[in-house]
Amino acid sequence: MVRPAVFAALGLLLTGCGSATATAPPGARVTATAVPQTPTSSPTDPTPTTSVSRTTQASPTATAKGTTVKVRKGDIASFASPTKNIECIAIAGGGDAAEYVRCTISGQAWKPPKKPAGCTLDFGTDVQVSVDGASFVCAGDTVRNPRAKVLGDGDTVQAGKIACSVSQTGLRCLDANSDHGFELGKERYKLF
Repeated sequence: MVRPAVFAALGLLLTGCGSATATAPPGARVTATAVPQTPTSSPTDPTPTTSVSRTTQASPTATAKGTTVKVRKGDIASFASPTKNIECIAIAGGGDAAEYVRCTISGQAWKPPKKPAGCTLDFGTDVQVSVDGASFVCAGDTVRNPRAKVLGDGDTVQAGKIACSVSQTGLRCLDANSDHGFELGKERYKLF
């Protein structure tokens, strides 16, 4: 279960998109990111871009496999797959907020699980992971953000103990605290 402070932080992030209104937990910093203009049919520019926060700056580091963007404690980062078919937010925890990643997929060839009887909102396109586990999300909001950082093949976003990495087939997120996570791509998904 996601803690109330996570919803407050998510609401603050979504306020810029006109989707929700909320107050961030004390000490939370919201990260606004720039989208590099890269054609989806060619390789992503290997030059790392930085995620800029109101009060801090994320620290990308280049590795042999790609760039790792570390989200500072208390920050929120938006990121997307190279094709922008998958868009996510990552919360690095801090205050009452837990580490959390939620992703939306726009187009997929697979069928989601059956919508739960108690869900009266959208279901089947969003998945999340936290120390509490990985699951599909019943939600009336979105994590889509036109300013999300577009990741390249081999890039990783690290939010506390949750790491999300991009490959040619999709996105894989793992919470090292609990070993819960998900794989999300156009051809398949897996929750674990």
